[in-house]
Amino acid sequence: MQELFPNVTTQVADQSEWVALCASKSKNSAIYLNSVFSKAAKEAKDTGLQTVSEFYGLLSQVFSMYYKQDNPGEPFLAMMVMHDGRTAVVTDFTDLNLDIFKHLVGKSGDSTVDARLSDVLWLRRKNRSDAEAAIDSYIKHAEQTLKIGQEDWIYGFESLERSSQLWKQLGRPDQFKERLLNLVASCLKETDPEPNDYFRVKILKVATTYGLFVDSVKMQTWTEALAANTFQAKDFDKAREYLDLSSEYARINKDAASQNRIRRLIVDYFVNEARILKADGARALLLGDRYSKAIEAARRHGGLRTLIDELHQEMNVIQEQALAELKPIEVKVDVTRYVNGGRDAINSVSLDQALPQIARLASPGKMADLRKSVEDLIQKHPLMHHISAVTYNDKGRVIARPTPALATEPDEKEAGILAQMIIECGRQQELLGRTLFESARLALSEKYLADATIFESLVTQNPFVPDDRQGLYVKGLKAGLQGDLTIAAHILIPQLENSIRTYMEDSGKLVTRLNDDLTQKEHDLNKLLYEDSVKQVFGEDLVFALRVLLVEELGGNYRNRLAHGLLGDNHFYGGWCNYLWAITIRMLWLGRLVMEKWHKQKDQ
Repeated sequence: MQELFPNVTTQVADQSEWVALCASKSKNSAIYLNSVFSKAAKEAKDTGLQTVSEFYGLLSQVFSMYYKQDNPGEPFLAMMVMHDGRTAVVTDFTDLNLDIFKHLVGKSGDSTVDARLSDVLWLRRKNRSDAEAAIDSYIKHAEQTLKIGQEDWIYGFESLERSSQLWKQLGRPDQFKERLLNLVASCLKETDPEPNDYFRVKILKVATTYGLFVDSVKMQTWTEALAANTFQAKDFDKAREYLDLSSEYARINKDAASQNRIRRLIVDYFVNEARILKADGARALLLGDRYSKAIEAARRHGGLRTLIDELHQEMNVIQEQALAELKPIEVKVDVTRYVNGGRDAINSVSLDQALPQIARLASPGKMADLRKSVEDLIQKHPLMHHISAVTYNDKGRVIARPTPALATEPDEKEAGILAQMIIECGRQQELLGRTLFESARLALSEKYLADATIFESLVTQNPFVPDDRQGLYVKGLKAGLQGDLTIAAHILIPQLENSIRTYMEDSGKLVTRLNDDLTQKEHDLNKLLYEDSVKQVFGEDLVFALRVLLVEELGGNYRNRLAHGLLGDNHFYGGWCNYLWAITIRMLWLGRLVMEKWHKQKDQ
């Protein structure tokens, strides 16, 4: 391991002003020590005190790590992670650094300092004495800062929680139990008024998790009373937190009847919150979210079908009002090159070469390039991709909830990136449909002669087109050319589905599902476009474009919306349908190329 601070020794530490600097921090938290020592390191370097600067830099790094409460085995993470590096984590510190930390413990008289240094020593060297020293210092720090109504109580709470974690890891030694119990009890006085924040909720959670209470029956009764009072005050989220705690105490008390009663009460709290907010005239977008949570709570409870249906009906009425609350965002895009490109591409070739030209224009983008552009956007605008979003249909109903692309779990993160790829691909399809393919279609319609047979030639002897579907394809393509995109979509979408299924079956692939009663059901595009065999035949780029256009909720989803009658007159104009028309031509053109290649091989 590389020594980042090789010149730091205990002598350098003892001769520095580090103790006085510790006392100068603006708030009683390790993170504020980071800024103190960062500034001191720079000042020492500027005045030529290189080894002192290194020492302050080392302390700046050890105090930079932020506390992550849900991972007791790895409680400290890097404060900053950049594309080319990060700040320190526990495993970065060398034995030389750890020896310095050991030397410093107990010398500053600062519990914040001693807690952090002892904790790092414990995490790296696993000496019980270091853990015990950390617990002692964390408790001292919490005793100083963890008081209801105190501004900086959250830092004391972190110390209480971390000391409880370490106490549990050491087997709950008696030497700390009484201090922890007294600390928790001092924060949970029934005579204290309800705080405006989550102070009491957080202390109760630690007490419940680590058994830092005396009378579980009393705690069950008290937390349920707190829930009722906070709900009455319309602090709905906090009320449910108290109910969850009361339910946990009921479990500890083996009080199954109370557990069941509280489970139902939690549902009632969700439902009543939604209806109270509705009566108070809350915004439809907020109400839609609250009704969704109420329905989810009722589903988790089970046996509440009638209530769920009532809530569903109420939510549908509310969500129809939600669209009016959404504010449009306008972005100016210069589409001149697309419009000119589509028109010039057709005008530069003869009529018999016009369809191959459109097919070339409809070549889908590479998935790898799309992924890179999405990842670059995430890197450039990280905050946007931390936030959850929803997709509404034209009735205001939520039809998709894409995972944030900066989720912490790898599977969720990948799902979030894929969702953004679908959204971005859909935007591109809509844009190209309105510009490139609209201008190409108009140019072709001017060039097209009444007796032209370019569409008939495209579908004849085409392995992608069954003999009994040639006429339908021609009707759909001509309707699209003439701007009747309603007819074009109604014909071309089901014919594309049939062609993909038939082509795969002719290639020896299974395209049906065998049911238990030995009946068979044909796979539709919702199944076919996710099959590896289909990607191998048509290429992942083309298949992904078809998915976005036809079956993805975050994309056009035209296949499913058409099949279920969810498209009105206003949905058959503009980008999506022009793109559908163009990509259909591309798929038919690829079929013709396959046939021409086969004929050449046969002639040879």
